[in-house]
Amino acid sequence: MAVLGLWASSIHLARRLLSRTVTESWSVLAARHALSKAPAARPLDTRDQSGSIGLELVVVWLPIIAIFGVILWLRAASLHQLYQQRSLDRCVFSVLKPRCQMLNQLSESNQRLRQLIHILAAVKIAKESGSKIPIAGIAIAIAGESGLAAGRAIANGIVRFQDALLEIQSVAVLTIWRCGIASNLNPKLEISRPQSLEAQIAGTPGPMEWEAGPGPGELDVRSWNLVIRSFGYCRPPATQESTLLDGESYQAVFRHADRPL
Repeated sequence: MAVLGLWASSIHLARRLLSRTVTESWSVLAARHALSKAPAARPLDTRDQSGSIGLELVVVWLPIIAIFGVILWLRAASLHQLYQQRSLDRCVFSVLKPRCQMLNQLSESNQRLRQLIHILAAVKIAKESGSKIPIAGIAIAIAGESGLAAGRAIANGIVRFQDALLEIQSVAVLTIWRCGIASNLNPKLEISRPQSLEAQIAGTPGPMEWEAGPGPGELDVRSWNLVIRSFGYCRPPATQESTLLDGESYQAVFRHADRPL
């Protein structure tokens, strides 16, 4: 934006200088025309004519050429910076998009894990107390210890799937260095797996949670010349305020635009 502002002010100044230069050039030409109409006292010397042409070139045309040169240079510089910004944004987005897709998979699987833990805990309590399973509207066909073992195996499979997703993403995000110099890079997302009381009853690992609020998975990258910056993150839903990963969808955005690419 600073370059665009400088370019706009430079063009305005260049236009003023060009208008002033053209006015002066017309004045010089008018004066020369008037002198040519006046009766000549003596023939002009060839050296005087060449000196007049050289003076006209220096005073009139060289400033015009210089002004146009500055305008073209500023235009080329602004276009080059815009091209660099777009190239960096695309590179960062190619790394950020899979990161957000991984968070969506993690959130969906975590929602299923939380529901399964709730069912297993209810079955375990009902089995030990000998009462009916207290879940309205759900027909549960799990009976006995073998059924609980099968449910725990499914839960452990979801846990291993989630751990694999995080490990793969922590390695894949390191490819951000091909885009530029990454700061605020956290390959390990701030996600933990606290052991809840319900998970202890069910006999399974607990579901995952954000450690300090919904994390955006930020990527802050500068170009190798430290001039261009691209800052992207995975935006959670506007209504999400809890730290739970419970089926919500994440979207890749850039902070300077605050909109999807």
